Amino acid sequence: MMLYLAAKFQHKEICLSLIPLLTNSGHIVIGRWLSGGHEQDVEDVGLRRLYAEEDLDDIGLADAVVLLQLPVEQPEPSTGRFIEAGYALGIGKPLIVVGKADCVFFHLPEVVRYPTIESFVAAYAGGARVDPPVASPPRAAAGRVGPTRRGLGGRRR
Repeated sequence: MMLYLAAKFQHKEICLSLIPLLTNSGHIVIGRWLSGGHEQDVEDVGLRRLYAEEDLDDIGLADAVVLLQLPVEQPEPSTGRFIEAGYALGIGKPLIVVGKADCVFFHLPEVVRYPTIESFVAAYAGGARVDPPVASPPRAAAGRVGPTRRGLGGRRR
């Protein structure tokens, strides 16, 4: 299974430590932010946009997104990983939440939850056969058809 790891940038080393465990069990981990291509706290707007586009492209390639809520007992605030999780759900990708499931969206049927990194590793890297989470069809906002000539979110007539 191809997995995209989403976490706060400061927890990149924890993500990197999971890669060999997952790849040794046959998974592929993608994410240019993990491979050294992204810098933290970059000011250049063009680079920030490029990083965001690359992250969304990588999520689009993944079979599932693993959202690491770190530290697992009391996750630190972070908007980036939640945008990645919402994007994944919006395009029909399964979401795997590791840590505290403190968001209503983490209880959707296409979300699998693991309370700790150890329980996630035991399931995905421990040699046990794990069926991928069930994806849902891409979600559309009720009554919305997307961008129109009048702007975003035109109503159906």
